[in-house]
Amino acid sequence: MTKQAKFYGLDMIPVYLEISAGQLQESLTQLQNLEACQNKPYILDDDIVNRVIKLHTEQNELLWVALKQCKLWRDQKPTPEQLGDIERIERFTQRYSRRFIFS
Repeated sequence: MTKQAKFYGLDMIPVYLEISAGQLQESLTQLQNLEACQNKPYILDDDIVNRVIKLHTEQNELLWVALKQCKLWRDQKPTPEQLGDIERIERFTQRYSRRFIFS
């Protein structure tokens, strides 16, 4: 079953901005916590590490939706303030995608 993305009007920009900023901040915190445990295998077992990797991989697979949403908003002629928020969402999303690539 293929998931369909749902896109929103300009009135949803503040919600997307809050979600993208929160997701990035929480992920950076999680990464710091994981890095602190890196040389302590007695703290994190393989199952926990694999679950974290799976979660972030799944989230990365959905980043295209946020970027596509931003493109659609740009096409709707946003105000300068909305445009600034769109740019912030794009930066947060791109920063998240660069930081959380697992192989």
